Amino acid sequence: MVRAFSRLCDVASDCGSVVAMEGYAGHVCWSPDTLARARSLIGRRTKVVFDLYNYLDADNQGSYLDLLDRGLELFAGDIRYSI
Repeated sequence: MVRAFSRLCDVASDCGSVVAMEGYAGHVCWSPDTLARARSLIGRRTKVVFDLYNYLDADNQGSYLDLLDRGLELFAGDIRYSI
């Protein structure tokens, strides 16, 4: 996944654009922390689509405010779209 996004970032950079990444429970970037780690491994300009509901599942739905706070802490200034 990191390799694929790195390639996308190369193309986006050539076009004067950035790549927006979005996490989702049950996928590779299943939490704000895993998305932040992936972004740090890519090492290029990326932005974030932050949809809190994407991270919620039956096990963590009661912690939605903690997830929101963590996402805002990690991605402040890099959120391009928020739902």
